[in-house]
Amino acid sequence: MVALVLEFYVTLFAAVGSGLIGGLLFAFSNFVMKALGRQPTESGVQSMQAINVDIVNPLFLLAFFGTALAALLSAILALRQIAMLGAVFQLVGSVIYLVGVLGATMLGNVPMNNRLARTNARAQDVTDLWQRYQRDWVRWNHVRSAAALISCVLFVLALRQSRASTQEASRGGEIWEVTYLKAKSGGVDALANYIRQNWFVMDAKARAAGHMEGFRLLRGTPADTSWDLMEISVYRDSTQHARIDSIFRVVYRPAHVPVLVEGKGLKELGAIVGSLTTRWVGGDK
Repeated sequence: MVALVLEFYVTLFAAVGSGLIGGLLFAFSNFVMKALGRQPTESGVQSMQAINVDIVNPLFLLAFFGTALAALLSAILALRQIAMLGAVFQLVGSVIYLVGVLGATMLGNVPMNNRLARTNARAQDVTDLWQRYQRDWVRWNHVRSAAALISCVLFVLALRQSRASTQEASRGGEIWEVTYLKAKSGGVDALANYIRQNWFVMDAKARAAGHMEGFRLLRGTPADTSWDLMEISVYRDSTQHARIDSIFRVVYRPAHVPVLVEGKGLKELGAIVGSLTTRWVGGDK
């Protein structure tokens, strides 16, 4: 729960920060640089030099670099649950901000600002330098503006997706994921042993870590020959269920060494013939 709250506020900060930075950069691209370009060269250069000095203040640095830090934390948190759509929005938004805003600033705009700071506004050749500066600086700034605003949209979509998942989870009721398996001729016991020695070993670790609530294995009946075994995985809610695929892919499957039964793996012992996911809202289990 703490991790979810942290993730929400980190993403919220990233959304607000990228929106603020995007709006500021858009203003420079849209009219600030145009207005400076209409001034006499000396006045325009001196004004831009003053802006570059004054903008380095605590409030701007908090918004700019604080958003970059929030984007980095958001990306790390998103990687833990990358199978979820909201996490994809978080990760992509974070990468776009870090590369398109922070990266473009440090590699493009800051070096140009430093060169301008060393320029004498009254020098004879300053006109050509000022024209090149405006052209190149605005190009980089267009990249930063677009990246910041796109990041803001993606962070907002991530928050919206997170809210939808929370509302879905608040409906209550366990999520049951049911998998139907058909054994090869005469191999139902061997297939059941394979499930217990492989799937259930990983499931037990996931349950101990709080990633799922339980698991069970049921046998079919002679009346229904379409399947022999029913494996049921139980999750507390839709949020826990939505994260399990990425957790298994990253944590449990790579660490598990498959155990063969009678020298055979799953493909030799049987096959998955169906699956369904349902919400259990009450009654006997």
